[in-house]
Amino acid sequence: MATLEKIRSKSVLLLIIVGLALLAFIIGDFVNSGSSFFNQKKMVVAEVDGEDIKLEDFLSAVEQTTKVYEIEMNTPSLNEEMTEQVHQSVWETMVREKVLKEEAAEVGMVITKDELFDHILGENIHPVILQRQLFFNPQTGMFDKNVLAQFISYIDDPNANIPEDYKTYWRYWEHAVKNFLLEDKYNTLLSKMLVANDLDVKLAADLNAGKVDILYAVQPYYAVPDSVVSVSDKEIEDRYKATKEQYKKNISTCTISYAAFDIKPLAADYDELEAWIKNLIPEFATTTDIAGIVNANSDNRYVDVALAKTDVDVEFRDSAFAGTKGDIFGPIFINNVYKVARLVETGIQSPDSVKLSHIYVVEDTKEHTKALADSLLKVINEGGNFANLAKEYSRVSQTAERGGEIGWVREVVVDSEIAEKAFHTLAGKVFTIENASGIQIFRVDEVSPKVPKVKLAVIERELIPSSKSQNIIYSEAKQFVAGCKNKQAFDQKAQEQGVDITPVYATINDYRIGNIKNSRQVVRWAFTQKDGAVSDVFECDDKFVVAAVSDMNEDEYRTLSSVADEIKYQLLKEKKADYLAEAVKGKTLASLVGEGLRIDTLKNVMFETQQMSRVGNEPKLFALAALGADANPVKGENGVYIFKKLQRTNVEDPLSETKEKQMLESRFAYPVPYLAMEVLKEKSNIKDKRYIAY
Repeated sequence: MATLEKIRSKSVLLLIIVGLALLAFIIGDFVNSGSSFFNQKKMVVAEVDGEDIKLEDFLSAVEQTTKVYEIEMNTPSLNEEMTEQVHQSVWETMVREKVLKEEAAEVGMVITKDELFDHILGENIHPVILQRQLFFNPQTGMFDKNVLAQFISYIDDPNANIPEDYKTYWRYWEHAVKNFLLEDKYNTLLSKMLVANDLDVKLAADLNAGKVDILYAVQPYYAVPDSVVSVSDKEIEDRYKATKEQYKKNISTCTISYAAFDIKPLAADYDELEAWIKNLIPEFATTTDIAGIVNANSDNRYVDVALAKTDVDVEFRDSAFAGTKGDIFGPIFINNVYKVARLVETGIQSPDSVKLSHIYVVEDTKEHTKALADSLLKVINEGGNFANLAKEYSRVSQTAERGGEIGWVREVVVDSEIAEKAFHTLAGKVFTIENASGIQIFRVDEVSPKVPKVKLAVIERELIPSSKSQNIIYSEAKQFVAGCKNKQAFDQKAQEQGVDITPVYATINDYRIGNIKNSRQVVRWAFTQKDGAVSDVFECDDKFVVAAVSDMNEDEYRTLSSVADEIKYQLLKEKKADYLAEAVKGKTLASLVGEGLRIDTLKNVMFETQQMSRVGNEPKLFALAALGADANPVKGENGVYIFKKLQRTNVEDPLSETKEKQMLESRFAYPVPYLAMEVLKEKSNIKDKRYIAY
C-alpha cells in the first residue's frame, strides 16, 4: 500500500519523463527521416521563380563548360581567372534558360528539330558554330562545312573511337545554339511589338533636320575644390532614402578591409643565390658534361642547338659572338633571374632556317611501319611525287592536306634531333627520324643562306623567397594582427604602423578580394563572421592577407554606410554645378575670356550627338544647342558650359519617312534583348546561393 501510494505521488513526474522520451523519439525519427530533405535544401545553388537549380546540375555544367574551354584554348587546365569565367558563364546560362523557359512556353514558342538542323548543318549555320576553330579547314584557315559534317558523323557513330571530351564539346554547342535561337525568337517577338507612329517619325525628322556650330566655354568641376562646397550626413541620408531602389540587391554583402603582405625575396635570399651561382661557376667552366650540370641546376633545360645572333639572350649576344670557346659570361641579375653562360662552340655556319615537308608513317606494328617507310623512301629516291605520297600515307592530317608541307622552321624551335639533320641536309634531300610512335620522312624543300651561329649553355635561376623569408613575412603579418580584437583596433594599428588597408565591397559569391589571387578563402571566412571581426593570416598565392569585416548585410538593400561615398561624390558634383552656374550666370563668352577661360568651337552638333572629342560625353549640351534653346548656363556631365550658336545648316539628303521609321524602330529594338532579360530575372525572384559550390 505504501509502495502504491509512492507511485501515485510520483505519477506526474513519470508522465513528464515518459512524454519527454516519446517527444525525443519522435523528433529523432523526424530528423533522421527528414535528413535527406534538409540535405536537399543545402544542395540547391539557386531558386528561379520557385524552381531549384541543384548543386549537382550546376557542377555538372561547370565541368562540361570547363572541358569546352580547355579544348577551345588547347590547354590541359584553366587558371583561376578562367575558372571564374566558367562559373559566371554557367550561372548566366542556367538562369537565362530558366527564366526564358516559362515565358516561351506560355506563348507556345519552341525550336523544332528542323530549325535546329538548319542552324547547325543546314543553310543558315549559326555564328556560334561558324566561329569554332575546330571546324576550320587547315589549308584555308576558314570554317569548312565538310569538316563539321565529318566531326558530327564521328560523334554519332557508336563504333567511332571518339574521346568523351569531344562528345561533351559538341553537346555543349548544340545546346547553346538551341538556347540562342529561342532567345532570339523571343526578342524578335518583343521587338516587332515596338512600332514608331507618325508623330514619332515627324519629331525625329524635325530634330535631326539640322546641325549647328557653337562657340563655348567650360568651367570643369575638378577646378572647384571640395572645400568650397559641403555635403552633410543628413543630405547623404536623404538622397539614400530617395534613391534606395537603385541599391537593391538579392545577395549577402559586406565590406572586407584587408592588409596584404607581399611574399617576396629578402636581402638574404639575394646573397644566398648569388653565392650559390658563383660557387657553381668553376665546375660549370670545366665540366665535360655540360648538359648534365645545366639540367641539374638551371630552371631551363640545356638545348644542344646552334643559335643565331637573334636567338641569344640580349645580355650575352655581343659577348658570345666576340668570345672564344669556353668563355664564361656573368653572373648577371635581370628581371629577378640570375644567369651565367658558357660558350660551348663558335664559328658555326649554318642556314638561318629551312623549309620542311614530312610524311608521318604509323602502321599497326613496328615492322609494318618500317616496311612502309622503306617503300616510300625508295619511291621518293626514284623521283616519286612527295606531296601525293604525303596526302595518301601521312597520319598527320593537317600537313597531309598540304602535301606534307610544314613550312619554314628555325633551328632553335625544332627538336634537336631533327635540327641536327635538317640543317645539315641539302635542299631536295630526305632524312628520317624514328620514335616510339612511328617514322617521319622529312624532305628539305629549301635552305636559307648560312649565318654565323654559336652554341651557348645558360644556367638560369629565378630568385624566389626562401622558407626562412616566408616565415619572417608571415611573422610580420602575425604580429600586425596580434591584439586586434575588432576592426577599430585593426584600423588604428594599421595607421600607427603605416600599413595600407584596402576596403572592398564584397558579395558572398565573389571569387576574390580586389586583385588578390586565391583569396576566395577570405570571402568564405568573412561571411561566417559578424561586423568588426578580424581574421587570422591567410596565405593567398604570393601574399599573406589579414582582413576585417564591416557592413555585413543580408537585407534587400545595400547599407547607407556602404554607398555613402558614392552618394557624397554625386552630391558634391551637383553642388559644384550649382556653384559654377551661379558664378557664370548672366556672363557673356567675352567676359569669360577676360577671366582666363578658354573659348573653343564644336562643329556639326546634332540633337542625337552623344559624344565629341573636345568635351567628351555631354548629351545635354548637344541637345540644347541643336534645339537652339537659350539655356545658359548648362550643367553638363563634366562641367558648366556657356555657349553661343554660330550657325545652323540643314542636313543634306535627310532620311525619308520610311527610313526614319526604320531607324527609330531599330533604335527601339536595340535594348530589348538586355532589358527583356533583366525584367524576366527581376520577376523571377532569383535566390542566388552559388557560394555553396566553391
